[in-house]
Amino acid sequence: MTRAGTGHQYWSPFGPEKQERTKELGKAVYQALYEPPIDEGPVRTLDLPVAGKGYNALPFVFDLVNQVNRVSVPDGKRKSEPGLPDETDGAETIKYLESTSKLVERITGDTPGSFGLHPVVYFYSRTGAFQPSAFFAASRFIEMIIFGGKVREYLAARAPFELFLLNHKEHVSLTVHKFGAGERSVPQLVLYFQTVMAKFQNGKSDADILAKFAEDPNFQYLLPAKPPLLRGSSEDSEKKTGFNRGTKSATFIGAAIAGAPKCGLCGAMVHKNSMHIDHKQRVREGGGNEFTNAQITHPICDSMKN
Repeated sequence: MTRAGTGHQYWSPFGPEKQERTKELGKAVYQALYEPPIDEGPVRTLDLPVAGKGYNALPFVFDLVNQVNRVSVPDGKRKSEPGLPDETDGAETIKYLESTSKLVERITGDTPGSFGLHPVVYFYSRTGAFQPSAFFAASRFIEMIIFGGKVREYLAARAPFELFLLNHKEHVSLTVHKFGAGERSVPQLVLYFQTVMAKFQNGKSDADILAKFAEDPNFQYLLPAKPPLLRGSSEDSEKKTGFNRGTKSATFIGAAIAGAPKCGLCGAMVHKNSMHIDHKQRVREGGGNEFTNAQITHPICDSMKN
């Protein structure tokens, strides 16, 4: 999967159909996570891949497949606990890959059930670094919304919720710093997403939420939190070597967000990989195909349009 179905052919003992299915799933998941590819250097586009740099993929993909399939892995290790069934004909491999593909399709892509979570909103730091813990937390958060039957409620509050995440990027970084990388910070990040979303669904403002955080022992570590001073080290400043990559990335992202494509239905940012073109007025209601009747939407918003 880390080589889009073209890497080490561990699937060669499988039958022809299972070999093809394994390669097909590996390629689909890889493309969903790592395309369009990210360039070296500072961020100069909002069309970032969902999961960062493909060449750094193996640890993340290992954790992704294990978490989706509820495989227990010792903290900080890259080896699964004993008890996994022995693979014989490829059926278990395909089962695991299909589960992973299903989750990834909820996160990104243009299938009708895709939430099209924008990577810049959910998965990257202010300085353009991919944050695996945020990915796992967001995917778990979305699963809870789906299985709790709260999709419409989420969509109704999505725009202000995601704007809050953008304005307070440091909250994710502080959470990972306090609780640890990987799975250790995921439950706290899920709680953070749930708490912020609930506040917006109850009509609270940014200021209300921050005030509540100051009173809540679960979130007091976030305050007072201010955007970091994005600049080089003091030594770099003295040498006047210019802005570092993180500062350049943060500057671009901050400026580009205002002009990013927005969903015509929920108002939140739309990523190029998850873009539907929807009729403002349905054809059956007399709407035409002229561009003035077209709007950009998230797949999930389009599919749940009243």
